[in-house]
Amino acid sequence: MQIVGLRKIVRPRGAVMEKGFTSLLGAAQVPEVGLSFGICKIPAGASYTFGSEEMETAVVAFDGKGELTCGGRSLPFERSDWITTAATVVHCSSGDCIQGQNTGTDLLEVFVVQTPNSQSFVPRFYSSEDVQIEHRGKGILQDTCYRIVRLVFDDSNGPPESQLVLGEVVNFPGRWSSYPPHFHPQPEIYYYRFHPAQGYGHGELGKQVFKIEDGDLLAITSSRVHAQVSAPGYHMYYLWAIRHLDNSRYQGFTFDPAHAWILEETAPS
Repeated sequence: MQIVGLRKIVRPRGAVMEKGFTSLLGAAQVPEVGLSFGICKIPAGASYTFGSEEMETAVVAFDGKGELTCGGRSLPFERSDWITTAATVVHCSSGDCIQGQNTGTDLLEVFVVQTPNSQSFVPRFYSSEDVQIEHRGKGILQDTCYRIVRLVFDDSNGPPESQLVLGEVVNFPGRWSSYPPHFHPQPEIYYYRFHPAQGYGHGELGKQVFKIEDGDLLAITSSRVHAQVSAPGYHMYYLWAIRHLDNSRYQGFTFDPAHAWILEETAPS
C-alpha cells in the first residue's frame, strides 16, 4: 500500500484481488477520515458476514448475483453492469451483522463501508430501485460535466442515528464530475473503478492532482476543493461515502466561488 500525502491510497487493482475480504482503509489508520473501507470477493455458493461492535456497517453489492441478509430479512440482487444498474445496499448499526451470500455462478463482489457509531437503529434495505438518480450537469457546458449521481441514503431517507452518507457516481468518458469543484467540512472517500479496467482519470484535491486508476481510493478532508475527470474512452465509477461530524452533519456542498459562475443560465458554453 502507498499513501501519498495521506490522500491517495493505492491498493492492488480490483481485478487481481484475492478471494475473501481485503481492507483498503481503516478508521483508525487515518483518523482525520474516520472511515473504514474494504472489498470482499465471495466465490459461488459461499457467504461472508460483515459487522462490528463499534462501527455501523453498509454493504454495497457491486457485481454479481446474491442476497444480503440482516435481522432475518433478505434482499436479493443481480448486478452485472454498474454503468446502467444502481447498487443494492443493506445498512446496519454497530452490534448487528450483514451476511452476503453468492447465489450465482461467478464471483460476487461487495464493498463494505464502516464508521464508529455506538447509536442503534433498525437495519435499512435499499434495492437498486430505491436509489435516487440524478442526471447532474446535463444540458450545460455542452454536457462536458454530465454524470449520473446515485444517492443511496443521507439524512433525507436514512436513519437519523447514522453517521454515514452513501452514494455512487458514473462519470462518462472524457467528462468531468464533482464539477464545478466543491467542498464540505465532512470527510469523504472515493473508491474508483473503470470500464475498460485499464482506464484512468485525474482527481483534484485543492492544488494537488492525482492520476486515478482502477482500484484507487481518494480520501478528502479539511474542506479541500475537489473535482475529477475521466480519460476519453473510459467510463469511471466511484463509490462515495461521507462521515457526519459532531455538530456538523452533511447537508450538501459549496461550489468553489471562482468557478460557480458556470452554472448560471447565461454562462457561455
